[in-house]
Amino acid sequence: MTTDSILDIMKNLSISDALSMKNSYPQNSLLRACYDERISPVSYLQDTFDYVITLMAAMFDTGCILSGSRALEFFIPGSICPDSDWDFYVPAYKESVVDMVNALQICGVEWNTDAKTIASDLFHYGKAAISRQMLENLDTWVTNLSRKSASLILGKRIYDIVNAYRQIREETPSDIKGFELRLDPNNRICFISISDGWARENEEIPYNDALGRSFSILHGKIETKRGHQRVQLIIGSYYNGIKSCMAFVKDFYASHVQCFIGGWCASHLYYKEARSKKAKIWRDVSAKNNLKIISAIEKYKRRGFEFADAECSGVKIRALNDDDALLIEYGKMYREFISEYRYPMLNDMLNERRENISGISWTEFNGRIVSFQSVLESYFRTKKITFAGSELPMSSRRRLGNIIAARVKNPDKLRSTEYCSSVKERERMNELMEGWAMHVVATSGTTRCYLQDATLWAWTL
Repeated sequence: MTTDSILDIMKNLSISDALSMKNSYPQNSLLRACYDERISPVSYLQDTFDYVITLMAAMFDTGCILSGSRALEFFIPGSICPDSDWDFYVPAYKESVVDMVNALQICGVEWNTDAKTIASDLFHYGKAAISRQMLENLDTWVTNLSRKSASLILGKRIYDIVNAYRQIREETPSDIKGFELRLDPNNRICFISISDGWARENEEIPYNDALGRSFSILHGKIETKRGHQRVQLIIGSYYNGIKSCMAFVKDFYASHVQCFIGGWCASHLYYKEARSKKAKIWRDVSAKNNLKIISAIEKYKRRGFEFADAECSGVKIRALNDDDALLIEYGKMYREFISEYRYPMLNDMLNERRENISGISWTEFNGRIVSFQSVLESYFRTKKITFAGSELPMSSRRRLGNIIAARVKNPDKLRSTEYCSSVKERERMNELMEGWAMHVVATSGTTRCYLQDATLWAWTL
């Protein structure tokens, strides 16, 4: 059989089945090579995204992960439908969000800027419709800013809408969910309440965690050979807080989707049962009444998954490297794209990240995941040394994504010369909030400005 034929077979096998195939012929170098390619997400992501090494290096630097159904498909082929979303999760650090917005855009994602479209419609046609939730989201971006600064981040038209909303906010009943915007003869913006039916259909639905807290989502799309596919960048932020990417995974409704692909490793927290297409639904009363979750479970059943309520058992402490999980590393692949003298630096970065993984654990009890611990993430979150607010040597500002981009002489299928991390010299960091990527995030209308300056350890999971 040819290499392509064997690789095609392995791509359609689960990770464990591909390993069994390789181990059946331990002396076969062709099988070993095909297996190594099977467990690297590069070819999997390359079917959809351009410049995959650029994308994964940005994920490496920021701690961003791909999770949910698209990550599950990597471990267990046949788990998705053609319209499944690509869900990326990033902690709510300014530089991390900007870098992922930029990297995904370079790799082919077109971001939605719905608020900008609404403002354009209003000033072009004289009327438009907007939800109250979007107005509240936009307002978080300009709180305590001068008119000039606010206009820079949102654009003058959007800021004028937000400023006009502030004038009527207090007198508007809280049950009003949407407005029709109109311009009067003097070009003043008027707000007319819209029926609850319209508001329910058009209001942005935020991501909610197990405690009901909502998070920001930047929506986009990418054109592929299979047509348009939706891409979402889910930002782990809430008022005065950061939510880690692994904390998102912990909150998923069932075990089969509790997996991720990162910039240097991938893991399935419940691979032992998921490889047999079995999953347990965590005992969360709210999940049983969530129509989106009910619909998702039905879709997975049609793809061969079997579901059961998680058993009410005793305390069980889990980790990413135990027998029930699967952990794959592929960080050494970056050696191909950096100079040899950079190898020790890469090794140090990988060792730090391995230490992060070894410190991740969670506790199951009574059919629930009752606690989640990431030792490094919890410890370093309290540190106040930031790229924007601290004098740091350039060695502390090194970014794998920048190093890879700088070495590209001519763009190829895997790497782009366009990428540049927002982690720069301190005097240039103030440009961040006025930059293109942050403008995209703000004018989406679906994100809130609950972002913090990135620390040196913002990449921890």
